[in-house]
Amino acid sequence: MILKVLEIYYGFLFQAFTILFCGIPAHVGISGNEQADKSAKSASKFLDTSLPACDLKKQIKSSLYISWKTEWNFEARNKLQSTKPIIEHWASLNNRKNGTALTRLRMGHTRFTHRYL
Repeated sequence: MILKVLEIYYGFLFQAFTILFCGIPAHVGISGNEQADKSAKSASKFLDTSLPACDLKKQIKSSLYISWKTEWNFEARNKLQSTKPIIEHWASLNNRKNGTALTRLRMGHTRFTHRYL
């Protein structure tokens, strides 16, 4: 959930939004909760709050993908964009010969389309 919040947060920052966070003391003045807050704070001092490498890798990949997608959508002079307007997984074949043929068909580079040359 934290990574999702960070993803949304950085998405808004990338779009030049200003976001401010503020804490709201929910337990102030309620008997018993003061002690619970103190206990929770002291327990959190011993927690490992570092981000695991796998989560960091996912976050970086997600941020790069969002950045690439945004740049791709605003690019005006990209020939490939007319063939592939949306960035998503582009299926490929295990066989290089068939993969090359499929890519040429997608791009319009075939003997049929270049017959006049």
